[in-house]
Amino acid sequence: MEREESKFIRHEPCPYCHSKDNVGVYDDGHAYCFGCGRRWQLDKDELEQYKMYQQKERSRFMPETITLPGQTYAISDRGISLDTCKKFGVKVNINQQGITDHFYPYFDKDGNCIAYKKRTVNGKLFSWTGDAKDSVLFGMNAFPKGGKYVTICEGECDCMACYQMFSGTGAYVSLKNGSKDLKAVKDAYEWLDSFENIIVCVDGDAPGRECAHKIVEVLPPGKTRVVKMPDNPKDANDFLKQGRVEEFKKLWWQAEDQRPEDVININSTLDRVLTYRESHDYIPTPWSGLNALIQGTRAGQLVVLTAGSGQGKSSFMRAWMLDLLRKNRELKVGCFFMEESIEETIVSMMSLAAGENLKRTEVWDSKTKEELTGYFKEILFDGRIEMFEPKENMTPDYIVNKIRYMAMAKNCKIIFLDHLSILVDSSDNVRMDLNRLCKDIHQLCVGLSITVIAAIHLRKSQSNVDHESGAEVRLDDIKDSSSVKQLSDVVIAFERNGQSDVEKIQNLTKVRVLKNRDFGEKGLACGLMYDRKTTRLDEIPKEVAMDIENAVFTKDDE
Repeated sequence: MEREESKFIRHEPCPYCHSKDNVGVYDDGHAYCFGCGRRWQLDKDELEQYKMYQQKERSRFMPETITLPGQTYAISDRGISLDTCKKFGVKVNINQQGITDHFYPYFDKDGNCIAYKKRTVNGKLFSWTGDAKDSVLFGMNAFPKGGKYVTICEGECDCMACYQMFSGTGAYVSLKNGSKDLKAVKDAYEWLDSFENIIVCVDGDAPGRECAHKIVEVLPPGKTRVVKMPDNPKDANDFLKQGRVEEFKKLWWQAEDQRPEDVININSTLDRVLTYRESHDYIPTPWSGLNALIQGTRAGQLVVLTAGSGQGKSSFMRAWMLDLLRKNRELKVGCFFMEESIEETIVSMMSLAAGENLKRTEVWDSKTKEELTGYFKEILFDGRIEMFEPKENMTPDYIVNKIRYMAMAKNCKIIFLDHLSILVDSSDNVRMDLNRLCKDIHQLCVGLSITVIAAIHLRKSQSNVDHESGAEVRLDDIKDSSSVKQLSDVVIAFERNGQSDVEKIQNLTKVRVLKNRDFGEKGLACGLMYDRKTTRLDEIPKEVAMDIENAVFTKDDE
């Protein structure tokens, strides 16, 4: 009887190495720390003690909360009411001459006030108290996630003015540092994306228009629109002060979907043509034989890997990913390994770093905590890997949105997706949904200038030899999708006879290029020999791979 795999529940602090959240706790009661490599089982008493420890550790990492100075009053010189100030938690300083300072609270994602911005009215000077690095957009804490509309403003007073002019319907947020604050928008990507419509309402001056353009670039297409603000009054608060509420509302409802023109005269394209090489900068793969055919991958490409079940697609992807990170110091990648937990992916990567199969019990048990920690640190790459935690009932749209999030909010330039087939297996119409998924991913590649390297299964071989026994793969063998053939830029197939009685043949994978949109060269690229001890893939020339496959082996030859 097979042991049922435990499910990840949450991250916790480690009682041994005192890391903040490196411990994974699982539903069968065991815990594992990815920092120090320690694994333990929690009985009932230990679980209670561990909960107490967790609470203590959490408090150690809790941000310092801040209380705003000042008093809660209407900001009458800006036309902002007392109720609006209460909604956003804004306070002011007052003397005999009137309001001297505004205090705008900034919260972290857990609702703790960790900083505030002070605006000195005389001279319009700004200063910060507290650490706003981990704070969310101004106003985010005041509105629940999801809804019909959310409006992004450039400043706090504009945000409050919008809220007041629309009588509190919808959600309203503003940037932390005016038109230069793109990072805060990226960090809030998932919260913003939970709304049906995103309205960008920034100043009507030149910096504001540039800000609007940059915001639109990092937000979901199709739901983001821009209010076309005039030069005077140039912002929402000015409209409120001047009593032009209905005029502002009309502008807001006329917000436009800001998209580039799609009909372009050739006379205006020279600058784009001269930068063609920059957009076609190829990053080589780890394998010279494959590079000889495809040169590598570039931004805007959908690269599809295909093979029979258990033929090594995941191993190939992990080796490729680690090589990219080693050789490209600024590159950030995202990975979706849908058939395994995050810790399984990490341990497989650690095995490549160690040159030993750490999944084997005797190998893992022979390592010290320090050695395991060392292997883990080798594959961290300064945090340049974003990992997706697989969940139940994942839909294609959900994964497409997560890819968009990794690309736009986390700046991942290459995404590894293993695999496409699992996302549509339970669909009522697998072929239709897989075609749509491939179309959506291809649009992301082109629109966001990213590379997606995705695996997909093969259908049953039509020849006398099945794919698990090394049958040659053709484009028509790809399972359930015509769009994979049409929309992919590169298709790479793996052929391996995993049923052979000869270990050398079992470990040999032939790498074949089935489609190569940029260069057209196809065919056998190289061979890869899997080393069971090190878990590494060593390249061999395609001619040697063919000789090995065609050789007659005796027991001694193995």
